Amino acid sequence: MIDAVYWPRAAVDAWRGEMVRLVGMTVHVPGTRRERLSMVAGNLRIHRLLDRWVSPGATVIDVGANIGYNTIHAARRVGPQGRVVALEPTPDTLAVLRRNIATSGLANVVIEPVAAGSVAGTREFFIRGRESAVNSLFPDSRYARVTSVLRVPVMPLDELVDGAADVVKIDVEGAEIEVLEGMSRILRTPATAVIVEWDPQLQQLAGHSADALPRWLLERGWRLQSASHLAVRPLAAADLPALTARLLRVRRPVELLARRGPQSVNEASI
Repeated sequence: MIDAVYWPRAAVDAWRGEMVRLVGMTVHVPGTRRERLSMVAGNLRIHRLLDRWVSPGATVIDVGANIGYNTIHAARRVGPQGRVVALEPTPDTLAVLRRNIATSGLANVVIEPVAAGSVAGTREFFIRGRESAVNSLFPDSRYARVTSVLRVPVMPLDELVDGAADVVKIDVEGAEIEVLEGMSRILRTPATAVIVEWDPQLQQLAGHSADALPRWLLERGWRLQSASHLAVRPLAAADLPALTARLLRVRRPVELLARRGPQSVNEASI
């Protein structure tokens, strides 16, 4: 249903203007036509994964919430008994996020105006014009040039979020390992699932090896799958050289799906 109904309608809305219908709600998606279409298309697979993994009453953490496109979808999935904690440090983007949450009427979203990291403090945050999805803690990016630099608060998720989380979605343009290092308590919960974007080139620009993110997870006992728009496949250490080389060549990211324990029916049928 999400592909057959939601995607064409959202794409048409994004083509026409900044108000996009999203699962019974309307979301303000600012930017050029190209940027709006990129937002809708780029998050389609995230919504598909959230539909599989997020149940009513769940707790979801959205790290790198941006304007709330995934936040709102997750909040609808968890329902009034669940909660979504959304992190977004960029003031202009944060204003759009707050407005979208307020307009949606969702009372189960907590917005935290911070970046997630491994230690508490403040960091430089690099703004790239209207390309809010690629703002980051790092000066280099393959997507857009830096237009301004801010200082933003940084908090480990373990200090920011009480209790456990059922699903943690992470999209932070190269800072993914730092986020994971700051949530060791949350990650100890066996049922926690992680959806994290892996862009090998951004990992390199952040000072890591291209395959550092999946290796970090595999070395700590996580079972991985890689999710593109085309397929979801199991990912083992032996698969990393070929996949890393391909992603560097085509200059595209994939989502990594990280779970512990045996494969579930939901994972097998994505």
